[in-house]
Amino acid sequence: MLKKILQAIGYMLSYIYTYNLSLKFKAVFDCIYTGWIKRSFKKFEGYAEYGIIVHDPQCISIGKNTHICKRARLTAWTHFLGHEYNPSIEIGENCSFGSDCFLSAINGIKIGNNVAVTARTLVLDNVHGNFKESDFTFKNNPHIPDVFLQNVKTRELHSAGPIIIEDDVHIGENCVILPNVTIGHNSVISANSVVMKNIPPYSIVAGNPGRVVMSFGK
Repeated sequence: MLKKILQAIGYMLSYIYTYNLSLKFKAVFDCIYTGWIKRSFKKFEGYAEYGIIVHDPQCISIGKNTHICKRARLTAWTHFLGHEYNPSIEIGENCSFGSDCFLSAINGIKIGNNVAVTARTLVLDNVHGNFKESDFTFKNNPHIPDVFLQNVKTRELHSAGPIIIEDDVHIGENCVILPNVTIGHNSVISANSVVMKNIPPYSIVAGNPGRVVMSFGK
């Protein structure tokens, strides 16, 4: 009975506070929120929905008409576990980032113009620990590299190189873009792909690890 009464109240309120009206209020609130956070960035000429998560915004630049959806995380790490880094996240104009996207940089992430990054995509120029065999050390065990004896709370961040995403790239949902990768312009990264190596322009990429299934680039 109570459930039906509450539903009836909600139904009546929908005539006063309509869905379209709620969208207008949200747009106004998000506009105020954008104005409130933009001063902390190196450059912010875009638009952010309420609830994005930002770390060291003074290292982040966002171009005109770029839209950052709610719960997106933009993290540039200048300090981590006593180590200092010089990160940079540069996002061009007319880009869009879906909800729950995660960008993390200790090196550099550079994104061109007209790039669409859809929901829950990870763009990471770093990982916890250096797992390159040529850099292994054996101070604590002669047979096990030291990095394997650490955990996520003690492994320092390591970057194999920056990430560059050129103009007019479309990245589907749930993708992962790993360090030291360049994605050529006008490419499409299919949903759920893991990009571990350079992608030529005008390509379609799919899979884990991501592979080029079609390309018209030179």
